[in-house]
Amino acid sequence: MRGRTFHYRRRTAGDIFLHLLNHAVEDDTYASVLLTLGKGIKAAVDRIDKAEREGPEDFAEAVTDQETEIVEGLLGMSCVLCQTQITAVTQAGLKARKQAVEDGMAFNAFGVT
Repeated sequence: MRGRTFHYRRRTAGDIFLHLLNHAVEDDTYASVLLTLGKGIKAAVDRIDKAEREGPEDFAEAVTDQETEIVEGLLGMSCVLCQTQITAVTQAGLKARKQAVEDGMAFNAFGVT
């Protein structure tokens, strides 16, 4: 195994803020939580389908009402979760831009120059 030689490179505050921005964008915690919420929604839909196939109409209607409330709650949690990620990415981007401006660099659509 060939080792690489370590070369120290001084990091600027802008480098650090851009690294934090990258971390906020690539955070996969949100995806795993959204997948779990999606499984809950799928389970609720499956219970509705089962009630419609196997139960009397009144039972199926009651199950549908209850499971619909569950799905609405899970969708609400998904929206809140997505909003927190949007806020985290926005805040990290604003901090990176502020630091770039303080360091006398331009910050545009193509990055820091």
